[in-house]
Amino acid sequence: MNSELSGLKLHLSRKTGCLGDAVQEFSSASQFWRKTFLVLGIIFLIAYFFWPAFSWSYFASSSPSQASPAQVRPKQAKKEKGPEVSLYRLKIGQPEEFRGQEITVKAGRVYNLRTGKESSWADMLADLGRVRYIYVGETHTSLPMHLVQARVIEELVKKGYPVSVGLEMLPTTIQEVLTRWQWGILTEREFLQESTWYDNWSYNFGYYRPILKLIKDYQLPFYGLNVPRAWITQVRLKGRDSLTAEQKKYIPPLDLGLQEHRLLIRAMFTAAGVSPGMKAAAEKVFEGFYRAQVAWDETMAYQAWLALQKEALRPRRVLGEASIPEKEASPAGAKGGTNKLAKLVVLAGSGHLLYKLGLNYRLNRRAPAPARTIICVEVPSQKGEVVVARTLADYVIGLTEEEKEAFPTIGLSLKKVKGLSNLVVSRSPLMGVAKKAGLKKGDIILEVDGQCFQSTHELYHYLSQKKYGDEVTMVILREGERQVVTLKY
Repeated sequence: MNSELSGLKLHLSRKTGCLGDAVQEFSSASQFWRKTFLVLGIIFLIAYFFWPAFSWSYFASSSPSQASPAQVRPKQAKKEKGPEVSLYRLKIGQPEEFRGQEITVKAGRVYNLRTGKESSWADMLADLGRVRYIYVGETHTSLPMHLVQARVIEELVKKGYPVSVGLEMLPTTIQEVLTRWQWGILTEREFLQESTWYDNWSYNFGYYRPILKLIKDYQLPFYGLNVPRAWITQVRLKGRDSLTAEQKKYIPPLDLGLQEHRLLIRAMFTAAGVSPGMKAAAEKVFEGFYRAQVAWDETMAYQAWLALQKEALRPRRVLGEASIPEKEASPAGAKGGTNKLAKLVVLAGSGHLLYKLGLNYRLNRRAPAPARTIICVEVPSQKGEVVVARTLADYVIGLTEEEKEAFPTIGLSLKKVKGLSNLVVSRSPLMGVAKKAGLKKGDIILEVDGQCFQSTHELYHYLSQKKYGDEVTMVILREGERQVVTLKY
């Protein structure tokens, strides 16, 4: 399918491992249940990783790419009949008078969707200086988008604003580790180990290194906004009421009634190209999927609100030209804040931010304060432009489409099995070097380049350090037979 979309990637990643396992465990069931659980897997993958989103992989209009590990560049959402609909061109969002209005985006340029005109970095930054919350979306496997995020943070810091950073990528339950990174106590390897980066987040740390380096260099407070994946899985399957009292402290009550948000998520699902025969079964599991999406957004909004409350109470020296109108200074709920210039830059998959209907909507409802949302879109070289709705965000930045992602996708899902020290492939790879190598669900990994790994994080870390052109030799046990496979990057 042709698409106006370019750059919005839906990351279908290893984070959905529990679901992928469920799908395969039920492969021996009836045809109906096989289809039902397959759809569940598709939906959950789409959703959680629309992060160009969701965390979930990415929708884009160009040729298919890897998804995290199964990333799929989203095609246009097709109706059963009639013209294709771009996820960037939906008639939803605020302000209502902008609905139906569009703007053409070209690579290397900044656009202010509030005015409907091309802007500049300088003007955008001046505008960001007047708000408290700044959301910058991403496709998780787009290094150029992460460099945009880093640039926004650094330029605000250089202007003298007290900047804190909130990350979708890490759970708030490991905040002490993040603080030790902020103050330079941990090396990169120690941080990766103590944060269990590759267990909490499936994407190569190299994508986030520029941002984490800035945080350490400037000693910027930064906060994990997420919660452990297992908690969200429980919400998806059983609802928030099934959580413990302690877990409910992190995941606030869910508002599932935002109809425009439902329309957006359904559009994402349609854009994934699910066959009509599967949609009936998919509808039966949509509510669970949507409940999980809302749980993520509500959780990250709540944690971001708590983070800025802390920073508003922290006295800081202000440098340079930093200024903000008094009437815009303190977020609702901040008690006696002395740091009226404090800003929180939230970095999250674009699927959590599109049309300002995700975590940004829920945070503004909880604590109204001036905010801006920035979305980056890839512009296909063959087209040279992308058309987007004016309600998509506050700013859109056009980026040249990458020929390939900066780091190879591994595409390997692993698990520990009771009574076995070796790691086991938890599901057959959907893409990446693991798929090309022919690894299968149930393969027991005996050696990797002559080493034995008993930690999923350590093996992911080892594999993530390889570059295009590298090879890894893996010895596996498959159905009682010892085999050697080669992962070619």
